[in-house]
Amino acid sequence: DGLIYINSIAHCWKGEMPVNTTVALRNGTTSISPYCFGGNSGGNLIGISIPDSVVDIGASAFSYCGNLTDILLPSGLRTIESRTFAGCKSLKNVIIPSQVTKIGEYAFMECTFEKITLPNGLTQICTGAFSGCTELKSITIPKSVTLLGRDAFWGCVGLKDVCILANIEEIDWSNFAGCKDLKSVTLPASVKRIGMGAFSGCTSLTDIFYAGNKEQWDT
Repeated sequence: DGLIYINSIAHCWKGEMPVNTTVALRNGTTSISPYCFGGNSGGNLIGISIPDSVVDIGASAFSYCGNLTDILLPSGLRTIESRTFAGCKSLKNVIIPSQVTKIGEYAFMECTFEKITLPNGLTQICTGAFSGCTELKSITIPKSVTLLGRDAFWGCVGLKDVCILANIEEIDWSNFAGCKDLKSVTLPASVKRIGMGAFSGCTSLTDIFYAGNKEQWDT
């Protein structure tokens, strides 16, 4: 029983994971397979050490590891796949490496960090990426982002401040719906459309700052 490797790939956990397990991946590991620790006994995982040799972490690799509190992602990671950390309701500390360009669908759904810094090279925040992150207080979306998917921050009820620097043309459907504590939003001059329900349920929203001029807003 324990962690099974296939060559340099951390493939899966065999058997029941002991309570309060901490895992150190061996040096030279290049990949973590989809669902490697996710579900089943993954709730017993409280910590993991990932070497910088890892360049790929599969979808749902840590989904619903409900007792995982923090994680240091490898510097060479380019993509955070769909549902990688979905349901990690104890995850308080995560640093997204500077090389990451894509955060997949529901990648951090229902995590409980209060803040997260998005790297300047990030280009895609996919559907529901941070949905249900109820403890998140503020977010700045960098200029490099060209895709902000639907429901990206849906249900982030503790979110108070949003600054969108991204060169995007649309705030998509339900992007910030249900963010009942949201007070302030900064929109870039590039925005031309605000989708249906983008700010639905944002009952505390009082300030919207637009980086363009009146003529741009009117068009």
